[in-house]
Amino acid sequence: MSLIKKARNLANGNMYNIFLVGLLILNVLPWLAPIFSSMGWKAPAKVIYTVYSFLCHQFAWRSLHVANHQCAWCARDTFIWGSFFAIALIIKLYKVKAIKWYWIVPFVIPIALDGGIQTIAALVGFRDEDPYYISTNTLRMITGGTFGTGLGLWMLPSLKEMLDETKI
Repeated sequence: MSLIKKARNLANGNMYNIFLVGLLILNVLPWLAPIFSSMGWKAPAKVIYTVYSFLCHQFAWRSLHVANHQCAWCARDTFIWGSFFAIALIIKLYKVKAIKWYWIVPFVIPIALDGGIQTIAALVGFRDEDPYYISTNTLRMITGGTFGTGLGLWMLPSLKEMLDETKI
């Protein structure tokens, strides 16, 4: 069976399913890197870390860890893309209308404040351990998850509609 026929069978003629598989892979690989590292599979782990280094700063103190090895994404990116994927699944299973563009603002404000204050503090010389402003991984997870949810609710219903009309 050709690769195209296999992809067609996987997608069932639905491009949104292919998009979901891509998002799943995007979300799983950062978790596989520390697992591979802990198993001694350094080469595949290094490839994942290198690819994801173009998408994330990968600071150890801002990342989640598995088996004492950091994930290939920071906590914020993990939850942005994880919640985006969760919304994509919900949209696949239920009829969800896109939110209006201006409703994304409440989803953006928390990450803009947390990330913005954190960036300004770093630029003026404060470190994460300084008591003036502490952005914890818990706060990064909350703001990232909120942003990913809002972004998903805004753009994924329209994307699904567009991709459902595209048959392979």
